[in-house]
Amino acid sequence: MEESRIAFLQRLINSPSPSGFEQRVQQVIREEMQLYTDEQRTDVHGNVIAALNPNANPRVMLTAHCDELGFLVRFIDEKGFIYFATIGGFDPSTLPGERVQIHTANGPILGVIGRKPVHLLQSDERGKAPKLSEMWIDIGVNSKEEAQELVAIGSIATRAAQLEKLHGDLVVSRALDDKSGVFTVVEAMRRLHGQREKLKAGVFFVSAVQEEVGLRGAHTSAFGVDPLIAVAVDVTFTSDHPQTSKHEIGDIRLNGGPVISIGGRINP
Repeated sequence: MEESRIAFLQRLINSPSPSGFEQRVQQVIREEMQLYTDEQRTDVHGNVIAALNPNANPRVMLTAHCDELGFLVRFIDEKGFIYFATIGGFDPSTLPGERVQIHTANGPILGVIGRKPVHLLQSDERGKAPKLSEMWIDIGVNSKEEAQELVAIGSIATRAAQLEKLHGDLVVSRALDDKSGVFTVVEAMRRLHGQREKLKAGVFFVSAVQEEVGLRGAHTSAFGVDPLIAVAVDVTFTSDHPQTSKHEIGDIRLNGGPVISIGGRINP
């Protein structure tokens, strides 16, 4: 892959965007789409909509969601420990020990999610997933006043993981659900723009908001674009790693090509 394209994916990942707080990543996407589309706009919901050949028919919508899972600062106790709510659906058992970044007006603040040490758990507590109310973020301060100088109630946070390469052409990162999808749709628009003289349809790109809290942006943007057909790009499961079954989800392999969903909720 071209270094410029990897750099764009890196910018997407580096722009925190928990559901409802997607403004930073949408700015990155708007700037990129200005290169490949004839018109760009942001609707009242926050969806970025960009069109190539906008007056043509049929109207085709290509969409992916830009929001990611996150946290919201809810309470700071007297010792400076920060209690939080989640934005989107988390498996609580994955959170203890995670490094997080709290995003403030003065820049990100690094913290780590803590819980009662396993050595101090009662026998009936072991083996159970921790409750969110039993976890906190430690930013290394000693008092509520010190914490409040750095972090305000209502601040958002994300996991601190960034884009890193694995073996071969694989990468690992937070927020690949679904910034990898946004990246894919942007690439499709870039390549369509390179062959626009052959384009008969009007193609509408949508970077949708608030998917992780109810598919909200996809609904509102579809009304705004009014396409004949829409293709939504998102991540899915694979059956080529332990504890999964081809009998349950099909023969889906990493790097095995795109997965096309069919079913009762998908219009043929």
